[in-house]
Amino acid sequence: MNKSENHVPVYREIKLEFRPLTSNRKKIERKILLRDLILKELGQDIKNIQDRCENKRLLINAVFSLIESEQQGRSKPDLDNLLKILLDVLSINMVNGQSPIEGVGIIHDDSQIYEIRCKKIPLNEDSVNEGLKLQISTFNKLE
Repeated sequence: MNKSENHVPVYREIKLEFRPLTSNRKKIERKILLRDLILKELGQDIKNIQDRCENKRLLINAVFSLIESEQQGRSKPDLDNLLKILLDVLSINMVNGQSPIEGVGIIHDDSQIYEIRCKKIPLNEDSVNEGLKLQISTFNKLE
């Protein structure tokens, strides 16, 4: 079995249009926004997706599209920080050491993730399609 056949998507790739941001003092609000976008996109399928991912080894495939600009107030977010927010949001509980805030509930915690494929695509200032493409798969077996 080659690597491309080693995993099975639990759902179609979803595309979310929003301005991906990393943590700052408004990180809870940013997590809630992303959580709500994912839940809206998955709709009634969320329970089925949660069940398919429960106790499974997961592959996360995430592509962030961001406008890169020298304009005041626009930062160039680090890929690892973008991914950190996404993984927090996909969890059952989005925050640690604080009052629990419910996440999407697809993963119990980061230990379920066995592979991450992630990239950042720079867009020019005229683009309006900032956002995230996300697909989650389960492994048939690890090689």
